[in-house]
Amino acid sequence: MIQPIARQTPARRTVPAPTTVPFFAGDGWRVVSGSDGHALHRDLTEQAVAFGAPQGPHWAEIWADEKAGQIIYAIFVEDGLPVLSLPLIVHSSFGVTVAAIPGGSHANGSFPALREPAEKTLRPDSLARTLQEIYPEIDALVLERMQPALNNLANPFLPLNTNTSVNPALAANLDGGWELWLKRNSGKKKRKKHRQDQSALESLGPLSFEILNEPSQIAAALEAFFAMKAKRFGERGISNVFADSTVRAFFHRLAADGHQQFDISVLRVGERPIAIAGHSLLPDRLVCEFSAFEPVDTDIRSVSPSLYMHFESIKRAANDGYRYYDFSVGDEEYKRRWCDTRTELFDVALGLTMKGRIYALNYRTLARMKRSVKSNDGAMRILQRIRRLGR
Repeated sequence: MIQPIARQTPARRTVPAPTTVPFFAGDGWRVVSGSDGHALHRDLTEQAVAFGAPQGPHWAEIWADEKAGQIIYAIFVEDGLPVLSLPLIVHSSFGVTVAAIPGGSHANGSFPALREPAEKTLRPDSLARTLQEIYPEIDALVLERMQPALNNLANPFLPLNTNTSVNPALAANLDGGWELWLKRNSGKKKRKKHRQDQSALESLGPLSFEILNEPSQIAAALEAFFAMKAKRFGERGISNVFADSTVRAFFHRLAADGHQQFDISVLRVGERPIAIAGHSLLPDRLVCEFSAFEPVDTDIRSVSPSLYMHFESIKRAANDGYRYYDFSVGDEEYKRRWCDTRTELFDVALGLTMKGRIYALNYRTLARMKRSVKSNDGAMRILQRIRRLGR
């Protein structure tokens, strides 16, 4: 039988604001880097009422370590106290120096770490001027796939919105808990299929679904996930976003050092993993950052382990008190089976120099073109055929 999941309550501690750092005087934007920046950001996230997964306490620091990148933290100070932190990685793109969200294509649903709503006017446009003053070599500021709101708080960077992101984000709204969510979402049919799939899978051996804690198990599960994903991407003719060894090392460290902010779940038949997922644990939601599965044929029926795992994962999120189970970015059909909430994310692409303004204009134009193609079913079918032919 399926092993029950213990209710998880992420630890929260009250951390006093540092008093020894001189930039805490007054109000406005400050930019911090190095160990002071990492420590300040970690402290602020401990008190934050909202933050996106790429703005979690360890994400930026680990990404920078693995990518050998420079991280700076944009800090908004109010009455001498930091109330907002946004990690940025400074890198070169086509000869342009860009300040962007750490994580590349894996950084989805971004939202700055926000300790509390700012009582004074938080002017995000003044951040560009601050960056120009401190880092004149930065040509452009690019913030991709930003959440417009989290935990009932508006994203402070929404006024800088330059374009709608290429892909939306889909989520299951868990208001009212697990039973009410099932009632709203064809619960009888989902429960029946889940029972049937469980019986079929148990005909192959003991079935278990668990959240991993042991480092060796986490490492083995991640390697199994990377193998599943490489095979799946290869079959579909899609570039493998986990092929880079530094990306794989990043997720290994994030899972091992997440401190209750990131975990790995595994569905097994006997000792064989048939579905694996990685989740970010945020103040108001459980975010599925990635998942993979192996199709299973039984003597009873063909079973999709991914459907079975998503059922268990959404149930876990509801029972643990999260408001949303978030499938992150992408409008794939399998997500629509579970989701009743669609969010259009937004991007910010601002040029700080003449070279940066040309780069930002090209970025916005390309993003709009991609969104236009993805919203056209006929164009997407042609693109998928081209991908298959190119395998």
